[in-house]
Amino acid sequence: MAVSNTISTTSIDVVSIIEKAFRRVRITPVQITAEMATEARKTLFLRLSALANKGLQLWAIESVSESLVLDQAAYTLDDGTIDVVQINFTNSDGIETPLAPVGKDSYMSLSDKTASGQPSMYWLDRQRDAPVVRLWPVPDAVAETGTLTVWRKRHIMDVGDYTNTLDIPQRWHDAVIWDLASALGIETQEVDLQVATIAQGKANEEILLALRSETDGAPMVFRPNIGSYTR
Repeated sequence: MAVSNTISTTSIDVVSIIEKAFRRVRITPVQITAEMATEARKTLFLRLSALANKGLQLWAIESVSESLVLDQAAYTLDDGTIDVVQINFTNSDGIETPLAPVGKDSYMSLSDKTASGQPSMYWLDRQRDAPVVRLWPVPDAVAETGTLTVWRKRHIMDVGDYTNTLDIPQRWHDAVIWDLASALGIETQEVDLQVATIAQGKANEEILLALRSETDGAPMVFRPNIGSYTR
């Protein structure tokens, strides 16, 4: 039997995902009005945004470089940043040193927040619009010549036009469609309550399976920070 001899070349656009989600709650494409399609696109955006609260999406982790400024402690990260996975300080020789994350209380309890030197720790101040990295010590004249490499977790890209494809890997398509179907089942009056309930259960199942796939397979390593006891 013949096979396609292609892998991952099938493109599913936004309108196809919306139509598929409606079908799963027994609404056919001819029943979808312009208003229903518009609201479904908004709902899809909200459901994708909510994934950030459910776990780590590996494809949404990327590194950005931040230039350091003499005696400057605070650095606002790019729009769309949700969290920080790792921050490394890279000196002028290209040697990277990981910075230790600290909590709000630890940072605020520092007696001298303006002490200068090579940054060794940071507090991620999660503001409404964009997180702010607050370094300690603040960069001195030597550290200023280095850079920060910030491995950030970002939001999934906006849905955009109906002809766009989503910023998700192939393995997530079915879970996202079921998740959208579940939300549309609640929002659409024409959907039978029993069908909506089935869609909700299926969405929970598929999202959980997709989240379990978000691992790089590396063994878990615990590295307790005992620096304060050994200095």
